Amino acid sequence: MSKHHRGIWSCPFLLALALLACGQTPTIAPTRSPTPTLPPTSAPTLPPSSAPFAFGVEYGNLDGGILGTPRRAPASTYAAFGATWVKFTDIAWGQIVPRPGLRACSGYSWARLDNWVKEWQAAGFEIQMVLRSKSDWATQPAYRTDLLGGFGGASTPPKPDQWDAYGDFVRCMVERYDADGAADMPGLRRPILDYEIESEAAVEIFWQGTAEEYLRLLKLAYGQVKAANPAARVIATGLGIPDLFDDAAGAEVWDARVAEWRGRLAGNPDALAAFERGLAFLELLEQLQEAFDLVDAHWLTDYKAIFGGTAWIRGEMARHGYQKPVWAGDATSALNLMVAPAFFPDRPFKAAELLRLRGLVGVGGILNNPKDPAYAATERWFRGEQASLTVKKLVTGMAVGLAGINLCCLQDWPAVSGFPYQGLTDENQQPRPALRSFGLTARKLAGYTEVVPLALGKNIYAYQFTVHGKPVIVLWYDDGQHYLPEARQPSAQVELPFAGSQARVTRIITEPGQTEPWVETLTVAGGRLRLTVERIPMFVEKQE
Repeated sequence: MSKHHRGIWSCPFLLALALLACGQTPTIAPTRSPTPTLPPTSAPTLPPSSAPFAFGVEYGNLDGGILGTPRRAPASTYAAFGATWVKFTDIAWGQIVPRPGLRACSGYSWARLDNWVKEWQAAGFEIQMVLRSKSDWATQPAYRTDLLGGFGGASTPPKPDQWDAYGDFVRCMVERYDADGAADMPGLRRPILDYEIESEAAVEIFWQGTAEEYLRLLKLAYGQVKAANPAARVIATGLGIPDLFDDAAGAEVWDARVAEWRGRLAGNPDALAAFERGLAFLELLEQLQEAFDLVDAHWLTDYKAIFGGTAWIRGEMARHGYQKPVWAGDATSALNLMVAPAFFPDRPFKAAELLRLRGLVGVGGILNNPKDPAYAATERWFRGEQASLTVKKLVTGMAVGLAGINLCCLQDWPAVSGFPYQGLTDENQQPRPALRSFGLTARKLAGYTEVVPLALGKNIYAYQFTVHGKPVIVLWYDDGQHYLPEARQPSAQVELPFAGSQARVTRIITEPGQTEPWVETLTVAGGRLRLTVERIPMFVEKQE
């Protein structure tokens, strides 16, 4: 798929940025130095303080057929593993309002969207919707037709005489799903309260308009959402965190790394223009806090990006005199192995390993060919990596005080998408290790009231959660490297201060076909628990 496809997903511009975002973060030092003693982080740290952490998945309205993806499993499958939130993407204006001249809220095409809402609400889910300004009759034509459009093309601003019609679309959407008893969807079980206005608007494949036009759209949508339901929340356009903080660096590296990044792009006018566009969007958006209630930060790289990224973003919000809760509204469950690094040339894998990596997971690679003799071993390796990253993102997301996370994806996307093999369920709609470990994490940590990072030594990531008044510790080893199949996996010995005579250690599910975690009981000696910690996360609790 051409140079344009690669440019989209490798994104030295993915937006600029670390974006608007996230939660007061306990700063973790780079893994090459000892982990410091960190202050406790109560969760969530930003309003709404009474809301539980949202275990979310995406995208609930992609049933199948997108770029050849298999059908997703029923909503009840994901609910069975602890997911309670789901995102619907690409709810296009023109799909709901198919032609001009319709009276507001009359003659709209609701049937398909209603069916998705009914399915997911019946399974107990809360829903977020991404609204897109895409219409054959109401929006301006795209000015870049050479770019691969996300999910069927870019959004564009309304035509000059159609801005009010866009406002009607937004208001009618919220009114239909507000559960106030007036003009509601038949069978609506509870209100839908979260509406995101565009996704990654700083990227031209998703929004072909200026930053000022997007902000006009956002302000218009905000007013219409609140007019229909004052309790509903407006989410600013999803913004992507690149690999700028993937080495677990703190917020203080931002200025120097942005300057270095800009210098690298000096010889590539197109990439530099996209980079500067992203920065301009960020600067304008963070000054318009009165037009949104929630920040959506896209987390498509390694889990360690969340530490510096959230610290920097909260600092920027504070600089402008406000704070907003942050949601990782689009978080990959597996490493983007097909995506070229944007800032770091050798992460997540050393450059020398990339050729072999392409042979494993690239277009035509082993993971795309179940008949290959090495398929089973490659699949086993990849699904273990996916399960581990899923748990690490959930745990560190809670640790930095995110409001929630939506894990991608319900089903696999093909290699040409740039985000291959992310499916939480397989082609037979059966749960993969990542979904089972998602469920294990939800069972262990849902309802937590506090999380405290623990300093247990170099390369050890450890967090103690308080869940229903009892401690639950999650920990793993990370030396900053990733390992291909058959590589010798590193580990470390730790001594964990522990109250009690016995500890129950639960290792996450990583094996295809595995349905239950491996659990063992260890004896505590002298108030200390001795553990071998590996890259695969484990939960430690007092044996009752």
